[in-house]
Amino acid sequence: MRALRFASVCGFVALVGCSASTNVDFGGGGSTADGGGPGSGGEGPSCLASGTCNAASECCSGSCENGSCVPTCLANGALCEYGTSCCSGACEEGVCATPSCKPDGQPCATADECCNGSCGGSGTCGSECKFDGQQCLSPGECCSGTCNAGLCGSGCLPNGLACTQSGQCCIGSCDHGLCGASNCAHDACTQGMALNSGCSPCVMAVCSTDEYCCSMYWDEKCVGMVATVCGQGC
Repeated sequence: MRALRFASVCGFVALVGCSASTNVDFGGGGSTADGGGPGSGGEGPSCLASGTCNAASECCSGSCENGSCVPTCLANGALCEYGTSCCSGACEEGVCATPSCKPDGQPCATADECCNGSCGGSGTCGSECKFDGQQCLSPGECCSGTCNAGLCGSGCLPNGLACTQSGQCCIGSCDHGLCGASNCAHDACTQGMALNSGCSPCVMAVCSTDEYCCSMYWDEKCVGMVATVCGQGC
């Protein structure tokens, strides 16, 4: 009788094969002979969408940081709360979308394309352009779009500010790296008698550092400070 019952089971599962075990899996949630566990129904997912990981290859996103899988970003049209969750980097009105303006670092042709309203001389959004008063070689380097006598901006520099050429200064004179005329008894790059601190912006700067130069003698040390204090060496 027992043999007959076993034969009937084998006949029922003839299409899927027969074995000595009667624990046949008909696709239900019970245990199976191979120990697959409840509801196994085959292999699990090949990667993790989230959770603990040991290597990037375990994660569907291909990124494992601090022992956790980094979720993949959301495509345009997906619901979002923050721009960082979107592949485009922009979450507008709760939906991932192509950003209406370009963030810093993105290539640009005009300032209107950039979120901060600045398209630098290198053709990227951001404050990479130089402000008025900074040195330049071409107008494209300047935020104002104007490079005048090696400095950004159309205005001239007042006395006492750093300069590289006389054309940058309102007075028309660049004295050893500082705007201002020189009415000194001798050049600041020459050793000699003590100089009047008011005879030039450079001498004033040197004497404010070492009063000996304007009270006793303009020696080798004073000459050396022209480069470090005024900005242009002798």
